[in-house]
Amino acid sequence: MVLDHLQIGYAKKKTSLKVCPPIDHSFSVGQINTIIGLNGSGKTTLIKTIGGILPALDGGVFIHDRNLKTIKKEVISKEISLVLTAPLASENMSVYELVSMGRYPYTNWLGKMDNKNHQSICQAIEFVGIENHTHKKVYELSDGQKQKALVAKAIAQDTPYIILDEPTSHLDLHHKAQLLKLLQRMSKQSRKTVIFSTHDIEMALAYSDAILVLDKDKIKHGSPASLIEAGVFDELFPKDHVSFNTQTASFSFKGLNTK
Repeated sequence: MVLDHLQIGYAKKKTSLKVCPPIDHSFSVGQINTIIGLNGSGKTTLIKTIGGILPALDGGVFIHDRNLKTIKKEVISKEISLVLTAPLASENMSVYELVSMGRYPYTNWLGKMDNKNHQSICQAIEFVGIENHTHKKVYELSDGQKQKALVAKAIAQDTPYIILDEPTSHLDLHHKAQLLKLLQRMSKQSRKTVIFSTHDIEMALAYSDAILVLDKDKIKHGSPASLIEAGVFDELFPKDHVSFNTQTASFSFKGLNTK
């Protein structure tokens, strides 16, 4: 996937609201690609644009040298699996039923499941490790289990690109690490291109192969090590509030009363 001078934002009747500068970037196959930035920097807008939900204001998103805006939705659904933060329309379905929704690009108009679809669903559920919850209702799941079920749905969709918006936002530290390890394993074993946005920069540094930084009036990208070496994270937050330790790749707060 290539972003060619991509301008993201929201179109209005006579004007358009540009969220950040134009983006030129490519996401590598078989890697964890993370999008980070401060609140309001455009992370979710970018996720929705490369996921085909929002149109680009200018430039384009290219898959196999084809502009996303020229590709039919039914074709996009076989290229991109999208996991957003919006609540499910119903949590009264079972885990199996939720994951089976990922197979809709391959079923007929009646949504009839054959043995191949059933096998893909079961394999996805097993891959994320929730096979013991297959018949549970979604509302019965913990936040961590629910996120795994959504990832299983994306895996069952069997696309080369899996795009997630803030997948770890409601998880504790243990379940964040568990989910990111799962995404990491999926990208390496299945050669999937995983792209996700996050506020958790330290986790992004620990698990990402490449990071795209949306920072005010400039866009930066590279490996975690190269971005740390370039001092990108030293400049991301106001220095009087937050400091970044390049040795530990972690942030610390300033001005706290530690007495």
